Amino acid sequence: MHLTTLLLEQFRCYQRQYLELPEQGIRLAGSNASGKTSIVEGIRMLSMMKSARASAERELINWTSNQEYGLPPYSRLQGTVQQSSGTETRIDITLSVDPNRPSHTRKQIKVDGQPRRAIDAVGYLKTVLFEPEDMELVLGSPSVRRRYLDVAISTLDSTYLRLLSQYGKILEQRNGLLRSLRELSRSARQSRSGELDYWDSELINRAAYIVAARQRYIASIGPPLDDAFRALLGEEYELGATYAQSLSDPGRSASSVLGKATNDPLDDQRVVMETLRHELEQRREEEFARGVTAFGPHRDDVQLLLDDRALESFGSRGQQRMAVVALKLSEVEAVRATTGSPAVLLLDDVLSELDESRQRRLLKRVSGLGAQVVVTATERALIDVEPLQDLPMYTVSGGEARLS
Repeated sequence: MHLTTLLLEQFRCYQRQYLELPEQGIRLAGSNASGKTSIVEGIRMLSMMKSARASAERELINWTSNQEYGLPPYSRLQGTVQQSSGTETRIDITLSVDPNRPSHTRKQIKVDGQPRRAIDAVGYLKTVLFEPEDMELVLGSPSVRRRYLDVAISTLDSTYLRLLSQYGKILEQRNGLLRSLRELSRSARQSRSGELDYWDSELINRAAYIVAARQRYIASIGPPLDDAFRALLGEEYELGATYAQSLSDPGRSASSVLGKATNDPLDDQRVVMETLRHELEQRREEEFARGVTAFGPHRDDVQLLLDDRALESFGSRGQQRMAVVALKLSEVEAVRATTGSPAVLLLDDVLSELDESRQRRLLKRVSGLGAQVVVTATERALIDVEPLQDLPMYTVSGGEARLS
């Protein structure tokens, strides 16, 4: 799989930018705020149907769009994807400002000319993105790591994405019910037990799939994660990842009960479902007292371990950064294992904080992946090196990318 063409129209700082991308990828060199990251952002948006950077989609629309015509501002993204099967897929995303509600943005998505919901268009283009903010995967809160895991799996599993969306809505309903029951006497709660039983069942059915899928994914990336880390670091440290559930008895966690990835997802789900039912019974009174769902996928975490110790606490800054890069490279391999073709790898300013030896190791590793690579740098010299010589070099300045 690779992206063959990219069109950015009235997107961020670009009036109109059209790129033809060879199968091996491209290099983008330019100063800060020149538009390099916007190209990466556009490619990622064609993959996930939403920006990885913008808090509101109005930010993506060029502020001068349609001013001269007195029409509502708009933005358009278009990409053509060569699938591993040899077929082509065209993805279009159009954003437009509602003239009656200037703060409101409409989004229209089409795949091969046919309208699609965002949830149904995710994954036609599979990408893996590294950006400097990804250090939060080590240093940030559990929600950052859960979000990363959800995005990685959703690209590969449309059922996971659908059930994750449903889980969030069910969780909101169940928490609302728990808050209302918190104010009642025990007998009054009993009279409304049927309501809670319904939401318990709905929640656990979705949670079991989500937890089992997360555990299988973490288990599957273990070997490529450690292999990539050793190659990048050039030292004999072991890097591992484990899925940490919010259970009162860690011995019942998916990582303990399921162990390594199995070949029977339905069996995995049944095992996880029984664990969640047991946890629900154990923590019923706690949930009544707090008025919230006290366990589940929304409270779980991913732990990165350096020689079986918490990377966050015991790893150096360099080790932490290489661990994040290794995690991204293992994601490329997860896509290859599932689809037969690696994901498109987007490396936004990955080299700037690495010493020369680690830059060489990373670029050697990347060049051997067989994946399409889009790599950016503020200093041309960082990407004007032997492992990347076959990639066309673009100079980006003032919202325009020119072939050097």
